[in-house]
Amino acid sequence: MVLRRDATYIKFCCAKDVFVGVSSVAFLKKRRYTVYTHFKETPMDTLSLHALLNLTPGQGPVALCGSGGKTSLCYALAREALAAGSRTAVTTTTHMFRPDKSWQALWQGTKAEEILAILESGRLPVCGRLEGGKFTFGGQAQWQTLVSTVPCLYVEADGSRRLPLKFPNDTEPVLLPEIRHIFVVAGLSGLYRPAEQVCHRWALARERLPKLPENIDEAAVAELLWAGYGSYHPQFILNQADTPALRQAGEHIAALLQERGAEAVYILSLKEMGLHYV
Repeated sequence: MVLRRDATYIKFCCAKDVFVGVSSVAFLKKRRYTVYTHFKETPMDTLSLHALLNLTPGQGPVALCGSGGKTSLCYALAREALAAGSRTAVTTTTHMFRPDKSWQALWQGTKAEEILAILESGRLPVCGRLEGGKFTFGGQAQWQTLVSTVPCLYVEADGSRRLPLKFPNDTEPVLLPEIRHIFVVAGLSGLYRPAEQVCHRWALARERLPKLPENIDEAAVAELLWAGYGSYHPQFILNQADTPALRQAGEHIAALLQERGAEAVYILSLKEMGLHYV
């Protein structure tokens, strides 16, 4: 059972248990926000990834932005929806690695009957256009076919060069009008390391945010996420909470984000949940 006291809350998930942060409610400048207070253990098999993220499959395209696990999260959500019998697909508005798993099926077409045939085979359609070994956006005709045919559509809407942290430029993320849910992912493995080694577009981040430290700390992660993505009103996911120390650091970052106005922050470890696909 998931315990909630407000529409905004923090959840923590790792290994075989999900640790659900039960929130207390406070007021700051007449804005309601929540802070972490304590844990309650819930067996993982009673809580799906969609439930963990307070996400109902089929309620419009879901965009995954940021870094540090967004591709793994995209595929994890899609496989869960597909296993539940929903018509499901993965696509990108930027680019992603070419699908190479047996349960994936590359699709570059525009006809609804083609994608339905893939779904009938039990495989997950990964949709777009091949370009230089990567998958890129398949164009408006393909996008409109997906939106009208596939209720559970998961969209990688950002690039990060496989680094744990990211600061977007003025053209990122690429969010099409039909997208209904936005999640921004960050990898906690970037903490306490030289920023230029772990943050995509670090030079741009320092230009825009000159007070950022050279070594990434909790406050720097919160500032990168909020300054880069806060205007989109996303839900934030702090991934790679693979140790107690990183989970504790995630709690601090979550509190900083919520002080800035974030409405939902989730701390989890896709690796420990067995959901790391790339």
